[in-house]
Amino acid sequence: MRYGDLCLKAALDTETFKRFRSHDQYTPILEHVDANSGAHYLKIILEKGYTLDEVLEIIKPLQQIGGPQLVDIGISVTVSTTALRYFKVALDIIGQCGKDLGRVTEIGCGHGGGQAIILSQLASIDYYTFIDMWQVNLLIQRFIEESNFRIPYDVKTIRQAIHPYKADLLISNYAFSEFDIKLQSLCVNKFILNSRRGYLTMSTGLKGLSFNNQHDRHISSELLLSLLPNSKILKEIPQTAPSNYIVTW
Repeated sequence: MRYGDLCLKAALDTETFKRFRSHDQYTPILEHVDANSGAHYLKIILEKGYTLDEVLEIIKPLQQIGGPQLVDIGISVTVSTTALRYFKVALDIIGQCGKDLGRVTEIGCGHGGGQAIILSQLASIDYYTFIDMWQVNLLIQRFIEESNFRIPYDVKTIRQAIHPYKADLLISNYAFSEFDIKLQSLCVNKFILNSRRGYLTMSTGLKGLSFNNQHDRHISSELLLSLLPNSKILKEIPQTAPSNYIVTW
């Protein structure tokens, strides 16, 4: 079953929804954070001053909805290591942008409840827009409605969103970096250049590519930095693959 088809089935079928996050076609894409990485994320979170009880309360919706695989990382309970990753990324975003995030747009949201649910409990958000495939958007709506997410939101495909689409903060965890160059170009012109701040986790390496060469598969870090004033590259911590990095502005 293709990813989009599985998301659609999970959105429409209650039994599939109860366990889709443990499905063997879903876990390699969005639920694959290993125990060592999960323990590293938790260590960073606790060093920021959160207690384990606070962490478990904040990630509680992501421990339950959709039937995730819960992992033993050496603490008193098993946890969603993916939820811990969203928590750590949320702290990174707050460290870069502060707690008043305004209007947030996320490109490539998985089931949608991960980054948004954690951020909504740690920061102030006026409005949240989820950008993904139409099948995934139906799953996002179901997941969000099952959760404790209380922020006004909408879901759109890339092409449904108006141009330019203005946001105070644009987020993409890996998804934007893995689009082909034509779709990346559309995202840059519609979303990225019109977002006051941004946090992009990139997984396709730093090698220089451009929009002009149709043989190029992905945008380069050099081009992104040249387009975005005050942008910079940060190291992903912990680094989940040798080619991964973060672009912020």
